[in-house]
Amino acid sequence: TGTDPNNPDSDGDGINDGQEVADGTDPNNDCDSIGGTPLSTSDCDADGLTTAEEVAAGTDSNNPDSDGDGINDGQEVADGTNPLDICDPLQTADNCDLDADGLTNAEETTAGTDPNNPDSDGDGINDGQEMTDGTNPLDICDPLQTADNCDPDGDGLTNAEEVSAGTDPNNPDSDGDGINDGQEIADGTDPNNDCDSIGGTPLSTSDCFPSETNPTTQTTIVTTESPDSDGDGISDAQEAQDGTDASDDCDSVGGKPLGSSDCDNDGLTNSEEEILGTDPNNPDSDNDAVLDGQEILDNTNPLDICSLNPESQTLEPSEEWLQTDCDNDGMSNISEIDTKTDWRNMDTDGDGVLDGTEMNDKTNPLDPCSLLLASQNITPSQEWQDMDCDSDGGSNAYEISVGTDPFSYEVDTDADGISDAEEFANGSDPENPCDPNPMAVGTADCDNDGLTNDEERTGKNDPSTEADPSGAISDPNNPDTDGDGVNDGDEALGNTDVNDPCDFNSAAVTLPKSGNFLTADCDGDGVINADEMNDQTDPFNACDSDPTHVSIPQSEEFLAGDCDKDGISNGTEIGPNPNNPMDMNGDSVPDYLQVLGVSQSEVFVYELLTPDGDGYNDVLIIENIESYPQNTMQIFNRWGVLVWKEKGYDPDNNYFEGRSNGRVVVSGDDLLPTGTYFYVLEYLDEEQNKLVKKAGYIYINR
Repeated sequence: TGTDPNNPDSDGDGINDGQEVADGTDPNNDCDSIGGTPLSTSDCDADGLTTAEEVAAGTDSNNPDSDGDGINDGQEVADGTNPLDICDPLQTADNCDLDADGLTNAEETTAGTDPNNPDSDGDGINDGQEMTDGTNPLDICDPLQTADNCDPDGDGLTNAEEVSAGTDPNNPDSDGDGINDGQEIADGTDPNNDCDSIGGTPLSTSDCFPSETNPTTQTTIVTTESPDSDGDGISDAQEAQDGTDASDDCDSVGGKPLGSSDCDNDGLTNSEEEILGTDPNNPDSDNDAVLDGQEILDNTNPLDICSLNPESQTLEPSEEWLQTDCDNDGMSNISEIDTKTDWRNMDTDGDGVLDGTEMNDKTNPLDPCSLLLASQNITPSQEWQDMDCDSDGGSNAYEISVGTDPFSYEVDTDADGISDAEEFANGSDPENPCDPNPMAVGTADCDNDGLTNDEERTGKNDPSTEADPSGAISDPNNPDTDGDGVNDGDEALGNTDVNDPCDFNSAAVTLPKSGNFLTADCDGDGVINADEMNDQTDPFNACDSDPTHVSIPQSEEFLAGDCDKDGISNGTEIGPNPNNPMDMNGDSVPDYLQVLGVSQSEVFVYELLTPDGDGYNDVLIIENIESYPQNTMQIFNRWGVLVWKEKGYDPDNNYFEGRSNGRVVVSGDDLLPTGTYFYVLEYLDEEQNKLVKKAGYIYINR
């Protein structure tokens, strides 16, 4: 797996390597784990910001473009724009909601609403809410037909104006004379009087001339002598004189067409065009080659030259439309048609370079792999990011994130002798000279310990590093060769031995203890450092350890030492079994760690005899026996055979030194073998006038 065998968490993400392998995550990548925490210096989403910088900025460390505006977070921070505001810096970005109505610019374009006005139809309900509710954000009467500004009957008068005029807001022709109420108000006639209109027809039940002697009681006189058949306000006789069609209200000189007519044949009545603001005499008000009525059906904006469905273009496009740049890519619509680029998409091939810029750069706006990287000023499409333009095994997005060239196959970015293409193929990092071969580049520092690979391999100083190995050879793949917790570079700076786990400056410890340190015994007490750490004893204090964990030979220095300062060496007081040192008084504290403190009158037999001529325990010591000269000492072997007996035991003149003076299985004066023996001591206590008998075991160790 390429992990560090001396570090349980090679990538430092808080999840140990074994768990990561079990989880299927990369134990060498702190950005890839389940439940781990990436290093603060890592840039997991490759947006140019470290995890720490993302936390400070409030951005998402797993999303290179937190606000989704097409510009990655690092670039926004560098530019001084807000990486959490989708409208900064591009207020025209598709995903921006500039008027905060709940619809993005793209959604507003599709809906035909105004991206700069949260309530396009002015009905008091914002556009986003209307889209959610399924009502029309361009219809002031939907959903509130009773709103003051609503015109539910389409007669050109709002509800408020109908109330003021006394007309019926649900009937476009309140008086039934064939002229809608709005037209009558415009004409200055009475919309509530069928006898008062221009071009209207009174009801058959009305008497418009109640008194022939007083015709002036009528506001507008409609006579059979001067008819206006088409209701355009011009009499038939005048139209005949003008050469216009008296039956067509759209054909007159100085007349006004009816609101219900469609004079330009665009699918909208004159009244509807007046409400929408379109030109009733021009079937294509915005000159985009789509009829105004068709734009309403398509839900596009008949007043926006770039808002249209291309499939609805049934007219010849105007010169104005042809010269317009609808997608703001630096190319006119006609130029895009000629080059077969998409006039609705500023980046037809999705490579992150505007079509117009590609034409200037002389690259192909239809080829996603034909571009100048320096010209990328918008976020490339996901398809382009996943593409591998140079076929070297690394996606375009990955190559850019690691700083390699997505258009060159034979590049060796990290100078490790392996091309980027090969590294992509084998899964190694083309920007890391230590991956996959840590020894490929001698000037690299693959274990990040402050010494180059060559310095560690040769011990020769490299002036480019602060530390000087001074001839010491260390492991270039292990930042802490001796496992003492101080990296090799710091040991060189501190003049300690990189290969001696017991030689280091504790103030320089930055790594966990590992490897050689754990198996070493720095204080010589026979307990390795790892066990002392587990026991919470001091691995540098020979007198502080758990004897039951002695697993290697104790050092001569330790055995010759005297932990309890009683004048008897540790080796003597420990006895033959270092895992079970002697404890004369049975208080669970080994003799080598405490002064026994025998009283002046107490007779005490030491249990160990080491007749090796070193001056320590060469004879059997019996404390205070000289105070009881009338004594007898007998020593038996394990089979009960008497091997030594004397009266008047005296440690100065008459003592036991491990030789037999007995009989049967051993001949006199022979050296007794190593082993356990039984003694019986009898002495007369004259003060108490009684015979005292003591018995116990001693051990001879040769």
